[in-house]
Parts: sequence; structure tokens; C-alpha cells
Amino acid sequence: MRLINIGLANANTTVGAFAANVDQCIELAHQMATADITIGLFPEQTVGGYMPEDLVQWRGFVDGQWSELERFAAETSNLAMVSVIGAVLSMDGLRYNCAVVIARGVILGVVPKQKLPTYNIFYEARTISRGLPLLTG
Repeated sequence: MRLINIGLANANTTVGAFAANVDQCIELAHQMATADITIGLFPEQTVGGYMPEDLVQWRGFVDGQWSELERFAAETSNLAMVSVIGAVLSMDGLRYNCAVVIARGVILGVVPKQKLPTYNIFYEARTISRGLPLLTG
């Protein structure tokens, strides 16, 4: 059995500063890889900054995050580590708070958040759609 090391990144993001947020994540990913981390976990909505509140209703705010995810993938393609980084993404006209799985320069998958908070500024259900669980079998 192979042991894995999980690293938790603490990125100090700024809402709307996509490039700066991803620059931090790239640096943190390289630091984690140097420390032999197998899976690097980044906070939710890291790319766009947390908590964006109503900005997620602006198409440019959401659409701009994908290209930064691609840049993160390219800049970390030489690392032997899987990264999971948070972003708000759009699909079929709906916006989702997602965990994006990236390894070896490839975006492997997207997992939308299912359980959204419904209080104070964390009232995500007002602007974000709830992900659905995958059915297997």
C-alpha cells in the first residue's frame, strides 16, 4: 500500500484578483511538491477570491476563472502532485462552487458543491446552484 501526504494550502486571496490568487496557488503548489505532498488542497473559491457574493452573477467574473485554472494546470504540469483548487464555474447557464481536480497539466474533473450555506454573507443558495450527487450502479 502506498502512503500519501496531504497538504492544505492557506492562500490569502483577494476577490476578483484572479491572476494574483492563482500566482499564490502556483507558488504554494511548488512548495508542497518540494515537501513531497501527494495531494494539495486549496480553499474553496480560491481563483475568484472568497466571498464574492453577488459578483458570481456577472458572467465575466465566472468565465474568467477557467483560463486561470488552465494556467494553474500548465504552471504545475511538472509536479508529481494532484491539486484540488476552488473556483466558481458555469454550466448550462447555472453557476456552481466547484472543486477542480488538476494533475500533470490536465484538468481531470470538476466537483460542484452540494450542500450550500444559507445564512448571512454565506447565503450561497441565492446565487449559486446546488450540485447533484452522482448516481452509480
